[in-house]
Amino acid sequence: MVANWPVLELRKKLSDLPPNTPETIRAIRSRMNLTQTELADIMGYKLRAWQLKENTDPERTRFLVAGEFQYLLLLAGEHPDYELIPRNKKPA
Repeated sequence: MVANWPVLELRKKLSDLPPNTPETIRAIRSRMNLTQTELADIMGYKLRAWQLKENTDPERTRFLVAGEFQYLLLLAGEHPDYELIPRNKKPA
């Protein structure tokens, strides 16, 4: 459980994540072979709101919150520490 992790361990794990930037988000979406519309729908955003997540203009960019970014990494299979597995598939 996250609440029991030592603070330094948690900081180390968070620092292992790629940067939460529009460029990273766009690259991840591209590697997932999804359109902005498709990923916006998966993440629960309207298209225009998602486009602002990938916008590199500092005055217009709207960043993903930390949990959303980690969820995106999980969906893409790019999280450094965790992976998603089907419910009916038990780990070996």
